[in-house]
Amino acid sequence: MMTRRCCHRAACKATAVRLPPSPTRRPRSATVTRLVEFVGVAGWTDPAEDEARIAAARRYGAAVEPFSSGVYVNDLADEGQAGIRRAYSPAKLARLTAVKDRYDPDNVFHLNHNIRPSSMS
Repeated sequence: MMTRRCCHRAACKATAVRLPPSPTRRPRSATVTRLVEFVGVAGWTDPAEDEARIAAARRYGAAVEPFSSGVYVNDLADEGQAGIRRAYSPAKLARLTAVKDRYDPDNVFHLNHNIRPSSMS
């Protein structure tokens, strides 16, 4: 028996909170950031349920998307370039694209969550 699985993850980052000065707190701990990861997982064994279950998981993902501030790149599944854009800030993606342009302009290493070279974007 094969178990089928669909998963959606979204990372939500709360607004940083400035803590009041304290003689016992080191200066670098003055800002606190909360990071919450939402995970929705569905599991089933009947292949006939694939379409309905995957659609339900995608609806869940769409419902939490407005509250999301990104996604961990290692958690990406089949989101393609849209997922890559969610995983990296525009500045970081530009920097990674420049690295790709320099070291892999022919996109030889593309079987991961691929950052395409500029020539293929």
